[in-house]
Amino acid sequence: MLGLSSCLTPKSQGSENQLKDIKNIVFVGDELMDPQSNQGVDEPIYALIQEKINQAEYPFHIINAYSDKGNSYSTIRELKPFLQSPVEILVVFCCQSDFDGSIPLDSSQQNVQSIIDLTLSKYPMSSVLMVNTMQPFQKPEEVRKWETMVHEMAINNQTAYLDLWKEERELRNTIGESYFQETISGSSKKIQSKLWQKLEPLL
Repeated sequence: MLGLSSCLTPKSQGSENQLKDIKNIVFVGDELMDPQSNQGVDEPIYALIQEKINQAEYPFHIINAYSDKGNSYSTIRELKPFLQSPVEILVVFCCQSDFDGSIPLDSSQQNVQSIIDLTLSKYPMSSVLMVNTMQPFQKPEEVRKWETMVHEMAINNQTAYLDLWKEERELRNTIGESYFQETISGSSKKIQSKLWQKLEPLL
């Protein structure tokens, strides 16, 4: 079962022709997109970003293509219906759910690449933003592997890149694991700010 959200109109009301010009941003990826996520977010991230878009009166709306399992396998399987309409920007959140689900690193890499390829093969002018959502409390050596993988994929695909918890992972080394639990509590606004800084230049 897929969650499809949301198709919000800009603040300024225009004609039907103006509404037809609204462009799609597709969010895909891990459980951070799930309103019931256990990652500590207190408000849906896609809704907060849509709020920013509406405030700035950009002609975009977000489609939240979160799949029921939130991992890269299920995202590939269920992405195609969301590609029926043109995609201006693809935002790929990876790969916390893959890590939690014990999907091997090389498999996750192949899956994420397939997500990008599926989109760009149909809409080659689309922009892509890759977001590394690996959390600070994972084992440092595992975090480094995933961080390297996602960053290298962003470079190889020439996409925009955001390492969501980079500062928190670095602070964990000096402050301790409990710091992250305090940091992530009510963290939606923090994620919104970080994500918006990377997304707005693509609009």
